Amino acid sequence: MKNISPVELQTILTGEPSVPLIDLRTPVEFAEVHVPQARSIPLDELKPGSLKLQKDQPVYLLCRSGQRATKAAGKLAKEGFSQPIVVEGGTLAWIGANLPVTRSAVKVISLERQVRIVAGSLVFIGVAARLVCVSRLLRSIGIRRRGSGIRRCHRFLRHGFIARQTTVEQTHASLTL
Repeated sequence: MKNISPVELQTILTGEPSVPLIDLRTPVEFAEVHVPQARSIPLDELKPGSLKLQKDQPVYLLCRSGQRATKAAGKLAKEGFSQPIVVEGGTLAWIGANLPVTRSAVKVISLERQVRIVAGSLVFIGVAARLVCVSRLLRSIGIRRRGSGIRRCHRFLRHGFIARQTTVEQTHASLTL
């Protein structure tokens, strides 16, 4: 397996723009920013047999940082492609070298970022729901939001249900209201 720097690949693309360059990132990543001559084929959809390329010609592989391209190069080599070439550093290195890219007009949020946003939202909703339940529980046993609520809440937590002689059934009934 051979590697090439983004600057070297740009030199080759300037002389011969039809060189096969495959971008292995997801469609969302590709839509956000990509090398103009690149063709999008996500790594999980890459089928070496379906590529309409000669097995002895060089195939340049590009991803975000180089890891997916290295996996794809191994896949192509197993299928008999003799010259899979990985672009070192991927799209990040290409952009870092100030080489031309095509950017979408709309900023796309990566899948990883979307997952983090949803996970954070679920945690927030869980905490908020817990506070509502505790608030209902405190109201059901006579602790209201007057005076020093923090002291009353602390006193409740310290003495618990026994001090008020609240049964589990009464607490459950108040939470289901």
